[in-house]
Amino acid sequence: MAGHISPVGNEFPVGEYGPAMRGLTEMQQKFVLHLLDLGGSYTEAARAAGYSANSANSLRVCAHRLAHLPTVIDAIREQGERYLRGGVAIGVHVLMDIAKDPTHKDRLKAATNLLNRAGLGENTTKTVRHVHELSDEQLENKIKMLAKRNGLDASKLLGKEVVDATFKEVPAEATAGLEDLL
Repeated sequence: MAGHISPVGNEFPVGEYGPAMRGLTEMQQKFVLHLLDLGGSYTEAARAAGYSANSANSLRVCAHRLAHLPTVIDAIREQGERYLRGGVAIGVHVLMDIAKDPTHKDRLKAATNLLNRAGLGENTTKTVRHVHELSDEQLENKIKMLAKRNGLDASKLLGKEVVDATFKEVPAEATAGLEDLL
């Protein structure tokens, strides 16, 4: 293959293919190029690239398998990116034409897009405030836990005597007759 004209009119000689395209066979390269030119029709791209089959269904199966090979997928992405980069001038031209046409319904959108792409878009600031509120008891427990984990004296941090104790719930029947002590 001497070269190929992309959908946007750029010629890419074989020597200028990227590594993914160079890693394919010549027929696989043709398949990728025709696939991009034909807008994603696997079967038509396979036929145009020179693949043949006994029936339309077997050509469809061949094209499907070919299009799902990791090496071919990488080449489609690589060549597609080249086509898109080559189409930037067209995109700029169309955007400018729309922005210049006072009767075009999308003139304001085009002008806004031009400003945004030139770095002159509207400045926006978003402030997010996250508040995590703890009760006094939860905060004190958190301080005790962090102090213990870091080898610090919690009573110095809290400014009061800290008793590290575990309490056990006593059944009501076990406290019968002790009401006077409370």
